[in-house]
Amino acid sequence: MLLINSVTLPEPSGAAGDGHCHGAVVNMVVPPREPCASPVHHRAALEGVDGGAEEGDIGGREAVKHNVLYRACLVDANVVPWLLCLLSSTAVAMQDNVVARRPRRQLPRPRRITTIPEAIPTLVQLIQDGAYRSRKNAMVSLYGLLQSAANQGKAIAAGAVSALAALLSTDRDDLAGHSIKLMARKAEQPLGAMAVLSQPGLVAHLTDALAALSSSRSANVVKQHDAAAAAAAAKKRRFGRSTGKGSLGSDGLDHISCLPEAILGEIISLLPTKDAARTQAVSRRWRPLWRSTPLNLDVDSLSTQERKRTMFVSRILASHPGPARRLSLPFFRLRDRYAKLDGWLRSPALADLQELDFSYDIEDEEALYPLPPSALRFAPTLRVVELRTCHFPNGMAPALHFPRLARLTLYRVTISEDTLHGLLSRCSALESLLLVGNFGIRRLRINSPFLRSLGFSASSWEGYRDANFQEVVIEEAPCLERLMPLYPNHGPATIRVFAAPKLEVLGVLSDGISQLHLGTTFFQKMIAVNLTTSIRTVKVLVLDSNGPNLDVVVDFLKCFPCLERLYVVIDYNFVKYYIAKCQPSRPHKVIKNIRSYDPLHPIECMELHLRKVVIRYYEGKRPDVDFAKFFVLNAKGPDLIGLLPDAILGEIISLLPTKDAARTQAVSHRWRRLWRTTPLNLEEDRAAVVSKILADHPGPGRRFSVRDRYAMADGWLRSGALTALDGVAQPHPLPLPALRFAPTLRVVKLGWCDFPSGMAPRPHFPLLKQITLSDVSISEDAIHGVLSCCPALESLLLEGKSFGVRRLRIASQTLRSLGLCYSWNARDDGRLQEVVIVDAPCLQRLLTPYLNNGPATIRVIAAPKMEALGWISDGISELHLGTTYFPKTTAVNMPSSMPTVKVLALVSDGPNLDAVVDFLKYKWSSVAFPIAIRNGWLINTGDFNWKIRLLKMLNLHLKKPLGVDSLALGTPMICRYLTPSTALCVDAASGFGKKRRFERSSSQEPPGSGGLDLISGLPDAILCEIISLLPTKYGARTQLVSRRWRPLWRSAPLNLDVYDLSGQERKRVALASKILAEHPGPARRFSLHCFRLRGRHAKLDGWLRSRALADLRELSFSYEVEREAQAQAYPLPPSALRFAPTLVVLYLSSCGFPDEMPPTLHFPRLKQLTLCSVATSEDAIHGVLSRCPALESQGNFGVRRLRINSASLRSFGFYSKSWGFSSASWNGFAGAELQEVVIEDAPCLERLLPLCPNDGVAAIRVIAAPKLEIMGPLSDGISQLHLGTTIFQEMTAVSLTTSMRSVKVLVLDSDGPNLDAVVDFLSCFPCLERLYIASQPFKVIKNTRRYDPLNPIECIQFHLKKVVIRNYGGRRPDVDFAKFFVLNAKALREMELAGLNNCNQKWLANQHRRLQLEKKASQNAQFTFKTTHTSDFSMNKHTHDLSISDPFDRSL
Repeated sequence: MLLINSVTLPEPSGAAGDGHCHGAVVNMVVPPREPCASPVHHRAALEGVDGGAEEGDIGGREAVKHNVLYRACLVDANVVPWLLCLLSSTAVAMQDNVVARRPRRQLPRPRRITTIPEAIPTLVQLIQDGAYRSRKNAMVSLYGLLQSAANQGKAIAAGAVSALAALLSTDRDDLAGHSIKLMARKAEQPLGAMAVLSQPGLVAHLTDALAALSSSRSANVVKQHDAAAAAAAAKKRRFGRSTGKGSLGSDGLDHISCLPEAILGEIISLLPTKDAARTQAVSRRWRPLWRSTPLNLDVDSLSTQERKRTMFVSRILASHPGPARRLSLPFFRLRDRYAKLDGWLRSPALADLQELDFSYDIEDEEALYPLPPSALRFAPTLRVVELRTCHFPNGMAPALHFPRLARLTLYRVTISEDTLHGLLSRCSALESLLLVGNFGIRRLRINSPFLRSLGFSASSWEGYRDANFQEVVIEEAPCLERLMPLYPNHGPATIRVFAAPKLEVLGVLSDGISQLHLGTTFFQKMIAVNLTTSIRTVKVLVLDSNGPNLDVVVDFLKCFPCLERLYVVIDYNFVKYYIAKCQPSRPHKVIKNIRSYDPLHPIECMELHLRKVVIRYYEGKRPDVDFAKFFVLNAKGPDLIGLLPDAILGEIISLLPTKDAARTQAVSHRWRRLWRTTPLNLEEDRAAVVSKILADHPGPGRRFSVRDRYAMADGWLRSGALTALDGVAQPHPLPLPALRFAPTLRVVKLGWCDFPSGMAPRPHFPLLKQITLSDVSISEDAIHGVLSCCPALESLLLEGKSFGVRRLRIASQTLRSLGLCYSWNARDDGRLQEVVIVDAPCLQRLLTPYLNNGPATIRVIAAPKMEALGWISDGISELHLGTTYFPKTTAVNMPSSMPTVKVLALVSDGPNLDAVVDFLKYKWSSVAFPIAIRNGWLINTGDFNWKIRLLKMLNLHLKKPLGVDSLALGTPMICRYLTPSTALCVDAASGFGKKRRFERSSSQEPPGSGGLDLISGLPDAILCEIISLLPTKYGARTQLVSRRWRPLWRSAPLNLDVYDLSGQERKRVALASKILAEHPGPARRFSLHCFRLRGRHAKLDGWLRSRALADLRELSFSYEVEREAQAQAYPLPPSALRFAPTLVVLYLSSCGFPDEMPPTLHFPRLKQLTLCSVATSEDAIHGVLSRCPALESQGNFGVRRLRINSASLRSFGFYSKSWGFSSASWNGFAGAELQEVVIEDAPCLERLLPLCPNDGVAAIRVIAAPKLEIMGPLSDGISQLHLGTTIFQEMTAVSLTTSMRSVKVLVLDSDGPNLDAVVDFLSCFPCLERLYIASQPFKVIKNTRRYDPLNPIECIQFHLKKVVIRNYGGRRPDVDFAKFFVLNAKALREMELAGLNNCNQKWLANQHRRLQLEKKASQNAQFTFKTTHTSDFSMNKHTHDLSISDPFDRSL
């Protein structure tokens, strides 16, 4: 006002010392309670320039303090700008007085203040720099201004967020509380929430401030302020929701409006016309959206009254600017309103129309009204056209084209042939054509490059028929997949298909079609006249027969050799009607299906392809039975092995025995040539058979094995059938022609023959891998020459009585296995005396059985990969293993070792402990040590105890304990003493190892341990994995086991369960801090249950930010509810969300989940999520679910409406009620009980588990869950259950239109044994296998329903295997209920009846009699009566355990 009145304000002067910027002085002070004091006096006082302004301020403060009217008058007197000028004063008293007179939220006209641009910036500046009382009053004033959403942006621009954040660290609790209050007010709007979240570190600072306020006295003031502010903010908005209803979020915000306008427009264009137009009333933003989106106009849905419909259409077309998406104008009554109709069609609102649905209301059956010419103006943009009951104009304009039309339907339309063909020729993108009951068409020709589906009929559904429609010709349709005559009994009479190379679906075909031409194949009234062409593309065929005519069907099966699905309609009703009405004198024709299947002339689709046959109107009569039996006995299904290529089949045949391989020629024409083209595998002792096979088979050969036919062997071996032979086993002596296969042989087995010596040149065996010489006489030079000519040899076995080789030297770069096997009666003159492994870098096995008659000396010089050695006995005079020397199994010196050997076998004539000990001292890497003790010593001579001591010693010191399966014992009596509980012999062990620090006594050892520390032999990685699975106590204690174990706990992922550390809270906190300080990380699991906050926010935040918890995979967190009705749920610490990228399992309980999450927060690995008594909003939980792409299992509580859209979710359990919070809970938590669950899209969902249905949600809607297998418990506590289009209302079926064949397990909770409700559910789930029922004894229900065999229930007939009934009391209703399943469930295997009563013998006998178990429908059913204390199936603990196939099976 000073500026308006040209009063100059002096500059601030620090020398004045009065602390004022303005020298305004007032001489007139208004008494504080004088009612006649007017606002003009206050203004005059403020305008004085020579007096003290402070006195005027004090007077004004007293005036506004006691009267609300004075505060309003200050605004009317335009005093507010002056007050804002005085706020710049640095005097504390001046600021207090001025701020006290600032208008606050009690002001009746606050909008006048917000028009002053300096108001909000001045208040923000005062909050930053003002005195204590000035700051407090300024924040209260700013809170009142922030009630208007328009002031949010002004406050953010003025720096209100940073000013309020600075007050959080002040020592004044009330200022900090008001600061939090103001930020909460700002965060209610999206703009303010983004400003708060964008402030660095502000969220963590808020958490600390809230924790500090919770324990202070001023917290009560803050909570009261919050409650008052929340009540003020909860005013009913124009479009706000009522309690428990509406589509807005739990915070009252319209979240769908946050979508872009393009998406909103697309949504609106898909809505029905009424609902789309009503969106204009939502808000100002929504008002122009309907007019800017493509119009979807369905005239018939606007009103049931014709006059109103006409009025609404005119108004909509006049108000909408266009373009249009769809126009549906069905059953239009013309009645001289042609101008009105033409005006509608020419409306600008219908520009670029894409879908047109038009029909007249039939008033004259003889004449149809013409289609308005204006309807054709949409031709360039139309995609879908459906025309009904009208006349299509003849002579279309040449320029008229339908370039985008994909689907055309003409129903009862009068159209000429030329017009229709012209129309089709102008639809270059047509994919689907449907013609039903049209007039004027006699012959339909199809020439369309893109047509995929064609349906046609001469008659309509109402019975109208055009007798002139006679013929359909498919001249050229390269993309046609479906050809469907809809009513074939009514025409057309002829169908000709010339070119349809992709035709897959054909039908319905009946004898109403006089002629059917498929290429050159001709059917006349379904009887094959000429079957010259087969159509291999047809996979589905539908036939309509006037009886079960098998001859007709077989002809069609021959015509379609690749048919996979066959549908046959046996129309007895038509036959009866036709005979009774049309030809009453004609007797009823009975078809006898006596045709038998000829295997010599098979039908390809019956043998290989036909997978499904459906027979409609099957009545079980003799013709029906014979007809169906033909498919039962002859349809073999797909020949999977026949689908393999010839190369693979040939490889299989060549591996079969000779007899079976030759028999494959009789399988089919294709198999006849395969045996002759595959390599020959010939093993036969009959000379005549061998000669015939070698004469018939052209070769090559794979394997040739004959015995005792030396006289004929020479001729056989010269046969061309054995060309490229890779395996041979020959008789004695070896014929020279056998060596001609040397270049191709891979396996050679020679027995009882003499190998030729001194051959020149030597045969070369480049591919040979296996040699077996059994009783073969061969010289040393010959065998060494053969080995030198085998560069690929991998296995060599010498066995039998005589070799003629005394010294065998092995020098092979590829040999992996060497076996030396002599018989007991081998001749000494030809016996192998010495074996020398000179150089065998790949040798892994040296096997020498029966070595008491074997080589006297074995020398292993170079075998670096040796893994198996044995059997070694004292028959070996000298055993040289490198530089180690064993004469007769007794070690002389052991300077070298063989660390590669894993398996060692010994043979001893007695329990030679010294010899065994010598081998044990040799540095093997043995994991198995078999030993054979021969039965040369008698047990009663005292050797038995030594044998036992030897076995105990071996069991003690080997890495793998010996069991009976790894022992070859000559005396069976020893086995009975080798039990796992046999005590250790300390005498035998004392010579081999010192007593360990943690040695256990024999009574403390677990069975089978043998005193050996077996777990320490595992690698460190496996040990760390085991330690991370142990409880925290035991995991840390493993450091005391040994020096090796000491670092393992710190290198293993941490598993920290704080609650299990101690029973005292103080100790738990100390131990948790110590563990987190000592462990370097990473972490596997962190469990913090029932944590008492009590001002320990910093401690909790420090734990969660510890480096020991890096890469945490499992988090379990909950606060302790300190009071029975806690007023506020403590929020989840923000630092807990830092584990989001690595979390796999998350369990939260008794806390508050943040409503706003950073956009970058994602849970890419989270598979299990449990929220129990968590305060959260709908948007928050939906946001979390959208950020969990790998989520498999979820349990959720605390929101009102839950929508599930998850591509990976497999298990979902939910429970409505919460506990531990009062009705005034934080964020409205207690009031937000789960009311509705909607499964919108869950392609992998297998389990839907309402954990406590009686206190559960009111509505469950399952829209898309194709893999749902387990559902329940369901009870009448669920008001509405929608499964697709099937509706249950309090367990009573209202509509049973959808069946869910995927559900296998169902759990029901009923107030009584309600059989009607259960039967409805059984009808809904036809493939149900397990049924669990908890019958609560609250209501007496008489179960008198009987099973109707004429209307069978599929699951009762075929699938239901297990029924469990809880709370079975044996009363009359219980018996009738259970007896329904006993007498009717034909596939039942197990039925369990559990109750609270004692199942004594008398009661059981009575129940057996009353249930009529002797008349049970399933002979394999087992019935069990149990006593249980569990009355229902609620609160299932296996929600997350997906490894259990049935979570309700208590036997698991």
